[in-house]
Amino acid sequence: MDFSPTPVQIDAMTADPHETMIPGLDVPVSAIRDMIGAVTRDEILSRFRNLSDGQIGEKRPGEVVTEADLAAETALTLALTDIVGDCVIVGEEGVETDPGMLKRLDDAAPVFVLDPVDGTQNFANGLDCFAVIVAYRFAGETLAGWIHDPVSDITCWAVKGAGAHFDDGSPVTCVGNREIDALTGCFGLKARTAMENKADSMRPNLASRYRCVGREYFDLCAGRLDFIQFGQRLKPWDHAAGDLIVREAGFVSRMTETGGDYTPGEDGIARGNLLIAPDEAIWQALHNLMI
Repeated sequence: MDFSPTPVQIDAMTADPHETMIPGLDVPVSAIRDMIGAVTRDEILSRFRNLSDGQIGEKRPGEVVTEADLAAETALTLALTDIVGDCVIVGEEGVETDPGMLKRLDDAAPVFVLDPVDGTQNFANGLDCFAVIVAYRFAGETLAGWIHDPVSDITCWAVKGAGAHFDDGSPVTCVGNREIDALTGCFGLKARTAMENKADSMRPNLASRYRCVGREYFDLCAGRLDFIQFGQRLKPWDHAAGDLIVREAGFVSRMTETGGDYTPGEDGIARGNLLIAPDEAIWQALHNLMI
């Protein structure tokens, strides 16, 4: 079944982006955004810089989890089930206890993919660089996504075929046709090293990694970053929403190994490098620098 918006629906969306209906659901995009904001205030911000040692733990060595992660995922799950009804929830914390849930990303049912606190280590350290990420999928395709910055209380979101927007209704846009040395973005260590070995090449400005995928996507949408490269194990709660949002904003987003789209594998993980740039020429130039 094709849930892409019709031209008539898109005309209506243009008048008021907040009332854009989520494909396949009788729910406006604003309902999910408002719910994310409420859960964030109740379960995440109430605990920000207010965690005791007993509220911070590890789900595996070096992988921090906090009481806020667990409480927010539970609250998001309950709220989404209340709004949508019979839906599948694939949350980062739930998958930790039931890895088989990753195989349900392609279910022929509404599927919500959750990262309740992206950037948990930053959150636990009292740094304000963290995010809440929600993606909606149906039959193997991401049709809507939301990235919420809790501290500023601003969300960027997209619906397939209807563009990407911020809370005030302004569209997310990208600016292409620029020289590489005028760009600022993020490379991983391997790509950064490859670029530095190309002594005669024009280079972009490299920002430090945020340790928060959602905020890197958010700052790309806000114009504070111009490009991003992600790799090697791309988890759906990190990338399903962000990839849709940047594509709807006009960015070029492709895997560098194949030139194909980001797509979760059979186990839910995409393997390789995802490079996002404002236009095709910049994408190719950045790709040449990182190999």
